[in-house]
Amino acid sequence: MEQDARKTYSSTDEIPDDSEGRIDTINFDGVTAQVKRIEANEVYFSLAPPDAAPTVHVNKELSNQQVIDFVTRRLGDVRQMRNEMIKRNAKGPQKTCRYQTGDVAYVLGRPFMIRVYPIRQGKGMKKASRGRANTSVRIDSELGLIELYVLQTGNFDQRRLTFLSWANQILARNASKLCTQALARAGIADVPTFDYRVITMHDGLVRIDMANNIVWLSETLVAWPPSCTVYAFMREYARHSIVDDDEAGNVEQRRRELIEAGYANWEEAKALLEDKQAVYRRQ
Repeated sequence: MEQDARKTYSSTDEIPDDSEGRIDTINFDGVTAQVKRIEANEVYFSLAPPDAAPTVHVNKELSNQQVIDFVTRRLGDVRQMRNEMIKRNAKGPQKTCRYQTGDVAYVLGRPFMIRVYPIRQGKGMKKASRGRANTSVRIDSELGLIELYVLQTGNFDQRRLTFLSWANQILARNASKLCTQALARAGIADVPTFDYRVITMHDGLVRIDMANNIVWLSETLVAWPPSCTVYAFMREYARHSIVDDDEAGNVEQRRRELIEAGYANWEEAKALLEDKQAVYRRQ
């Protein structure tokens, strides 16, 4: 049985037995890393700017020994990343993500540190049919690291578009699964198989082309947690399904009921999207 007691582990300590309580902080290099237990079967680091404060996200079933082993195995890489992030923020916290080495970009609510390489180094290099080098992306999920390989490291548009070329696909796949589940929970019968596509939108987050079964997602949603995408989708689906000239009346109430049936915690997602201070707005 899991104990309520919590422990801090330092490299000079003997690793505590699980029966004595799960570790919830780990000290190294004079820094305290929070240990956050999650439901997902994943183990990974995240670093928070400007001081690169580390958090270790681990499956709740992992033992103290397994957590320490993971941290020990990746500690050298984490030190390098922390140095890069601290250097990036040396003159003050970055207000927006510029997709430069040391910046943080969010993907469905999860922070990743960016590292940029010139593609001429060869690593991650691909050849296009015309002989030109393509930009590319490499992900280290355990470290929470995204490496961008671009032709011109000083070109903001190239860095950003390289990131989005990967992240937009993640958003579309995630939305396809979660939005379909939301419609099923809402009891919508004969739902068409939508094609989810990500584009640049100057206003709005989701548009639905019912005639062609296409859901257009704003690339803005890349940064936000999946709950925000589901809420934005259900809000737009309700707008299409329950129209203003519906003779049954109570249009707004029925739309809210449909949204809630698809996603019970929609008010939390709505509040997050309306939060002017949300970190996801920096992207």
